[in-house]
Amino acid sequence: AIQFVQSLVRAKLRPGYCKGRPRVWRRGVILILLFFAGTTQLTTPYATRVLLLMPRIPLLAALVTTAVALDGYPLHNAAFENNVYELQALVETLETENKTAALAELDDNGMTPLHLAAYAGQVDAILALAELGSPLEARTEGGGMTPLTWAAGHGHADAVRALLEAGAVSDAADDSKKTPLHYAAARGLVEVVEALVAGGADLEALTENKITPLQLAAERGETDALVALASAGANLTAQADDNRLAALHVAAAMGHDECIGALLAVGAPLEMKDAQGRTALLVAASYGRISALEALIGAGANVKAVDESGRAALGLAASVGHLEVTERLISSGVGGGADLEAVDASGRTALGLAVHGGHIKVANALRAAGAVATEGEVELLQLLQEVEVAEPSQGGEQQEKDEV
Repeated sequence: AIQFVQSLVRAKLRPGYCKGRPRVWRRGVILILLFFAGTTQLTTPYATRVLLLMPRIPLLAALVTTAVALDGYPLHNAAFENNVYELQALVETLETENKTAALAELDDNGMTPLHLAAYAGQVDAILALAELGSPLEARTEGGGMTPLTWAAGHGHADAVRALLEAGAVSDAADDSKKTPLHYAAARGLVEVVEALVAGGADLEALTENKITPLQLAAERGETDALVALASAGANLTAQADDNRLAALHVAAAMGHDECIGALLAVGAPLEMKDAQGRTALLVAASYGRISALEALIGAGANVKAVDESGRAALGLAASVGHLEVTERLISSGVGGGADLEAVDASGRTALGLAVHGGHIKVANALRAAGAVATEGEVELLQLLQEVEVAEPSQGGEQQEKDEV
């Protein structure tokens, strides 16, 4: 009976044999096999049934294996479980054309056996599948990821090395043009990053949004991966995207002060500008990233630098109501003298921008620091404060602005 079960798995499970067949059909076969096993009558006492079933345990184990095989994809299961013997046995029973089809077959999740082995980090299965002729560059459905991408994205450095040694393309991009290095960098998988770099991965590969692995590491706050990429020679000044954001700008926009420190330590230009003429300090001020601002000020960033609209960090923070950033810039010394009264291209000071933006607390902080308001700004600020008293805000300064 056991030999019958094994022959059913190996001889009958051709590629696609079960695919598309109703589950009722599969369950029917399993029920027939269970009946074939000779289960005892229900009237038999429980203890006696247990004793009678004990000799049948090997057969029942084979039946469970058959149930899994009939209900899915045996090659995929063996790959996922790192069962090299089962992989080889299944493939050897197939004719050449069926062998090729079986190794390239996509399961219900759109993955080949090699994808599953890579996903699970099963090195032995990866090597066996590669030797059997499994397609190294097969793509998943709905994403276009190769087995190498799956191994890299899930942190399996040994699996990455095995795939690269077998001949996998290190820069094979998915449908969004992300390479395995992008995935490893975004998840801070340093060992995988190093394995890919050693395997020839392109440090300057671009996604569909024109983002490099270094910029992606900066965006996600993955400092160790960022350092690994920089140490390998990644371009610190790459600005390929439409906004011309370098890695330092990205780290500042996301508020990752540790990444900022790491980038500056490896030589990133402190005053480099993006498409809007903003330095990293101006970007941090625009997004209200106080920790990034602190890191950049501590590194000696120019607090008087202006963007293409003529706004310095103080004006940018005031215009969008970032009170904490405004107060920090004032305390840094940027609030003294001409800086408080500096005007942008529209002729407005930081105080004017705060008032016209409806940001009462920011405006009051600037006035307390010595900023001079025009007559119109004084009147508008008084109106804003009257509204605030008459109709207490339920949603912060943005609601105050909407009410006015």
